[in-house]
Amino acid sequence: MSRLSTEQHKLLTESMIENLFDKNIYTTFDFVQSDIQKLMGATNLSYKDSIDIKKHLINKNSGILRNGSNYLNNCIKKSSILPTGIKSIDEILGGGILTGEIYEICGPPASGKTHFCLTLAKNIINQTNQNVYFIDTKHKFNFRRYKKIVLEDNINNQEHIIMAFNKLLIKQISTIHDLINSLFEIKHEIENGLNVKVIIIDSLPAILYQFERTVMVNPFLNHLVNILRFVSVEMHISIVVTNILTKKYVKWSNNSTEASFTESIGCGKYWINIPNNRLTFRNELGNEEIQVTLDGSFISKIKKCNLKIINNRIS
Repeated sequence: MSRLSTEQHKLLTESMIENLFDKNIYTTFDFVQSDIQKLMGATNLSYKDSIDIKKHLINKNSGILRNGSNYLNNCIKKSSILPTGIKSIDEILGGGILTGEIYEICGPPASGKTHFCLTLAKNIINQTNQNVYFIDTKHKFNFRRYKKIVLEDNINNQEHIIMAFNKLLIKQISTIHDLINSLFEIKHEIENGLNVKVIIIDSLPAILYQFERTVMVNPFLNHLVNILRFVSVEMHISIVVTNILTKKYVKWSNNSTEASFTESIGCGKYWINIPNNRLTFRNELGNEEIQVTLDGSFISKIKKCNLKIINNRIS
């Protein structure tokens, strides 16, 4: 709850706020929970005025009541499946990425995560004629690379080429604060009529690894997750986040010269259960073939497929 101030109600004055603070009533929650006689004594307001302020603060800060059936019908009406344009990925995802959900693309460095995200952005724009936000946390957005991806499929379609560039909205950020502010800005733009179906964040670890200790990361990560979920569900948007997959060597085996290791996903244990679906990219052979594994919260078993990147085209 927010701290009490004169801006919250026209009857509240500076002297009243100070008196309330003296009575250990600091926030709107403290005010609405306090006995009415205590409030009247601190503010010198009448019983009716004290009740009116309480009602005003409750209405202003309470959640919106919704009819469950109407809310479900509205979600179904506005939700949609967005094909990625990559046949094998669409098959294991059940048709494409679903609005209202968070998808994670994770894998070791140089495993094709960014290339996939650029291809996804181009395909979504061409298929839906809607904007895609690309939030670049590494300041490494490669315009020439995106141009090659666009031209690979649209060499003879000038309209799609122009649209692929005009509807890709790029934000370059440097800190977790920039990311949170950017998401709020995007939310306001959507509320004001901007059509957006997908937000891509490439990549999340690039800004979270700026913190020295995990205990400092989690409060910001918790705040970020709340915003991501709100934007995805309430704005009916698919959010795609790239993450890093690292290998940690544990110990050497007594019977062999090979070391055992464990894999870990970036952003810590808190983040592991946040995405609705996780696509893990692996390029262990170092060629153009990528092995993709889908691990989601609503699938009965892990699904796999293979991708190939040939001449900037994923197939």
